[in-house]
Amino acid sequence: MARRARAGTLAGVTVGTVVIALTACASPASAPGESSAARGATSSSVSGDSAAATASGTIDAGEPSQPVVPPVDASPSEPPDYIVEAHWEETAEGPTLVVTPTEAARAAAGSYEAGREGWEQLVSRFPDPRLDEAAARLRDQYICHQQFATIDEPDKPTWDLELNRPDVGYLETAKALCNP
Repeated sequence: MARRARAGTLAGVTVGTVVIALTACASPASAPGESSAARGATSSSVSGDSAAATASGTIDAGEPSQPVVPPVDASPSEPPDYIVEAHWEETAEGPTLVVTPTEAARAAAGSYEAGREGWEQLVSRFPDPRLDEAAARLRDQYICHQQFATIDEPDKPTWDLELNRPDVGYLETAKALCNP
C-alpha cells in the first residue's frame, strides 16, 4: 500500500500531485528487468514522508527498457505537382516559356529542391527541343522563380522564362532577380 508524500514543490512541479499520479499508475507487477528490491526502493522514494527524497534520485515510472522508435517509411515520397501548365509565347524579350505554378509550388517558396523537382517535371511533362537547347539558362530562371518570385510577388500568376536571356549560372541569375 503506497502512502502519499507531503505536497511540496520540486522544480516548479507540485510533488504531491506527481506522487498521486504515479501512485495511481503504479502496478504491483515488476517492469521487465526490475527486481523486487528495485521496485521497493522506487516505492519508498515515491511514497516516503519527505518530498526531498524524490529530489535526490530518479523516479522509475515504468519506462520501457528499450526506446520506442516509430517505424520509418523507407519508400521515398513523390514530390507534389509544381506545374499547372506551360506554353510558349512571343514577347518583347523573344520566345518566352510561360509557366503556371501550382499552389504547392507557391507554398514551397524558398526551396531550391522544389525548384529542381519542378524543373524536372516541366522538362518531362512539356517536352520541347528549345528546352534541350537552352536547358541551363531556362533551368536557372525556373529555379530562381521557385525560390524568390513567389516570396517577392506571392500572387504572380505565371513565371516567364525567356529563351534569349544569357547563361550566366544560377548565382548571377538570382542576383539579377531571375532575369539576367
